[in-house]
Amino acid sequence: MAQRVEPPKSDLQAQQSVPTYTTYMFDSELTTGMSKQCFYRFGSTVQTKTISAAGLCPLSIKVAN
Repeated sequence: MAQRVEPPKSDLQAQQSVPTYTTYMFDSELTTGMSKQCFYRFGSTVQTKTISAAGLCPLSIKVAN
C-alpha cells in the first residue's frame, strides 16, 4: 500500500494555519440582575464577557483574530 506524501507547506501557508490571539485587559464591570458584564480593552477596541453576578471578572481574556 502506497503512502500519501504531503508537499511541504510554504511559509505563508504555515503562518495562516496558526491561530493568533489578542489579549484584552479588564477595564470595568456592570452588574444587572443575576448577570455581570465584564468589559475588556485593547487600545480603543472593547470586548465584553457575560458571567454570573456572583462571579469575578478575569483580569484578561484572549480573543481569536
